Amino acid sequence: MIWQEPQIRRAFSRPPEILERFQAEWVKRSKQYPISEEEINTFSNIVDQIETRGYTIIPNFFKDIDILANKIQKRFATGNGTKNNEKEQEVRNRNNHQIIVDPLYTAPEIADYVFNDYIMQIAMCYLKCYPAIGTLNLRKSYANDVPVEGVQYYHIDPNSPRFLKFFTYLNDVDNIKDGPFTYIKESNRKLHDKLYDFHRVPDNLAEEMYGKENINHITAKKGDLIIADTTGLHKGTKCIDKDRTMLTINYVIHPEEFKPPTFKINKDTYDKLPDYKKPLCDFLIQEI
Repeated sequence: MIWQEPQIRRAFSRPPEILERFQAEWVKRSKQYPISEEEINTFSNIVDQIETRGYTIIPNFFKDIDILANKIQKRFATGNGTKNNEKEQEVRNRNNHQIIVDPLYTAPEIADYVFNDYIMQIAMCYLKCYPAIGTLNLRKSYANDVPVEGVQYYHIDPNSPRFLKFFTYLNDVDNIKDGPFTYIKESNRKLHDKLYDFHRVPDNLAEEMYGKENINHITAKKGDLIIADTTGLHKGTKCIDKDRTMLTINYVIHPEEFKPPTFKINKDTYDKLPDYKKPLCDFLIQEI
């Protein structure tokens, strides 16, 4: 297979040669971990939805999400694993969000969700190659008066010319004031001439590029699975009425941005994985 735009694409400030490098990595990994046509086509209906509009939603994907949500909310409240071990009450009025640092290593309770069989297989179908985990994000976004910043502006991700992100809200996100993940429909396919001139794209320009009617504020319930090609234009909308907690998992075929891996996995977590899942950790650092 030879990947071509718009199936894969360069990201902001990345040279065109990055596509050649992606192709070489895809060929290498395809030979290292051969997969069958049946495996590639198992979730072709989901892949088609992502290819067509850039994202899809699987309702009620995680049935036991309350268990994880409660553990993670406790981490933010107590500062167990947060940046600088700061408690939520110490940062919620000065920061737009707070993260669990290196979440797969720091919060091993997410492992069953990160290494979910269906997520792995969907990523395999989309990438047409045995995937691996690139990076993860476990973030709580706060409803406060801090100005919009960073990923709360529209942007495209430079992680890879083609990769897949999986998002799960750990609380219900029912409307735009709850801070939904926001995606511009079909921006993964329609490459606007101005798109690569900006790293952060203001709302008015994004609407001018793609039309207000194509802006999708992706509301979902706790435990629903949102899957998106974030080489399309997207943002995390600012929380207004209530906080939002979200787990984000990136699946790739090479280390993100072709840089040495930095995210860790506890060796005990790795050792407990079945052999067929261990290649998912190829770009993670094992640490005791």
